[in-house]
Amino acid sequence: MLEEQREVGAVLARLSHTMTNPSVPWLRDNRVPAVVAAVIDNDLPAIRVLLQFENGSAYPVDECFGIDGLNALHVAARDGCEICMVILLSFGASACVLNSRGRSAAWLAAGAGQASCLLLLLDAGCDQEGRSSGVLKTMSLTDSEGRSPALVAATYGRTDCIRLLIE
Repeated sequence: MLEEQREVGAVLARLSHTMTNPSVPWLRDNRVPAVVAAVIDNDLPAIRVLLQFENGSAYPVDECFGIDGLNALHVAARDGCEICMVILLSFGASACVLNSRGRSAAWLAAGAGQASCLLLLLDAGCDQEGRSSGVLKTMSLTDSEGRSPALVAATYGRTDCIRLLIE
């Protein structure tokens, strides 16, 4: 137990600069959850330590934060960190959690053109029926502005993502 506490303490010290960075534009209270900070820093060992030793209680994998209500999976999908996503999903992150604007991690991946991340989310079960239907309105969940992942991918010319969504 003491060893685990030391390891978590070392991870938190290493991530402190990201957790309290005032230049992160989407923060509401100028504090990033530790797991999200580890994703932002692409610190794979830190993600594992925080989720493994705390067993999700102190560092919940789906904790949302900031103005947009993003969680660690949203950030990883948007930023294209596929390995972070694999770790988060293995610790129980939900591929279908929506942020405060009604956007899933798949929506964010499609908008950012992160095709490999989008595929990972689709394979993790994020609206499989919509994916196989072959229609452009794939993944029927739309954001608060009425835009689906397919529409946002088309808007930004993310052709690889569009192909995944209409196959």
